[in-house]
Amino acid sequence: MRVLCRFFIIVILLGLSACVSFSEAETSPPYSLNENEKITLFFSDENNLEKESPYYDALLTLQNNFDDQKVIIINSSEEKLVNSFDIQEFPTLLIIKGEEVKGSLSGFQNYEQIEAFLQEVILPSNERF
Repeated sequence: MRVLCRFFIIVILLGLSACVSFSEAETSPPYSLNENEKITLFFSDENNLEKESPYYDALLTLQNNFDDQKVIIINSSEEKLVNSFDIQEFPTLLIIKGEEVKGSLSGFQNYEQIEAFLQEVILPSNERF
């Protein structure tokens, strides 16, 4: 049942990512450059969705706790974006603030490692969950 639930969550997230997915024909990045806003970019390999489930779980927790936190899922097939951020490994999380990368996490991690990374990079120390 848990595997089925995760599958549906992943399918829903992929559907949502299609709404904010960045087309290679576009010239602007898939996020705003507001210097006060932190944005999470998740570079995902659609061939390894099951192995990436801890990332999706942690990102869901993040969005459930912070409605204003923008998460954008970028598929590995979007070569222009993958190359522009010099992504070498999937999955990869980047936290962007303005034009600066504030944090990066790559490779297969467990939920606790991903959650700790997100808390450390996104939240001030007095707001960590």
